[in-house]
Amino acid sequence: IAVGIKPLGVNFRSGESIAFGVNTNYERLYESFNLAGVKEITPGEYIYTDYRMSFYTLSSRPISAGLEIASGEFWNGSKNTLNTSITVRYNRNLNFGADYSFNYIDIGGTLIRTNNIGGRVSYAFNPKLNTSLFGQWNDSYNSIILNYRINWIPVIGSDFYFVINQFIDTSGKSWKFTDFSAYAKF
Repeated sequence: IAVGIKPLGVNFRSGESIAFGVNTNYERLYESFNLAGVKEITPGEYIYTDYRMSFYTLSSRPISAGLEIASGEFWNGSKNTLNTSITVRYNRNLNFGADYSFNYIDIGGTLIRTNNIGGRVSYAFNPKLNTSLFGQWNDSYNSIILNYRINWIPVIGSDFYFVINQFIDTSGKSWKFTDFSAYAKF
């Protein structure tokens, strides 16, 4: 369960926004798991709070960007996070986006640093047919995730989706294509 409040925020007439927020999370674990393959988080109840500052430009501009900085508790330790994003609208049909996230986590003296880089390309043939390709690399798991999606709306209220996911292991000297899945939904 997550609860967030923004006690201070400003939306400018130009479309930019800046905000300060507080997020509190509650988690109940029934089984332990390894965080980033490094630190075991044991079963129990966890309540942690972080504080955030964010700035976003108007998303309908030809180039828009966002920045978010967060710091606070995380499981039985602390976490500092930086998230950035940029989107380029080449024209009304074609968009490019990129994002970067960095986490610095300290749990009981175990330090975990993670980097996550993502990119996407989306193309709208018309309002009822669009497609996108998303890729993401995470250094703590040494993996790339590729996701391709096509969405067709033959009649308003009904959607057809076709999705392909490909996981790539980048931990060795050569990349290994590990998991592949394809889904269709109407």
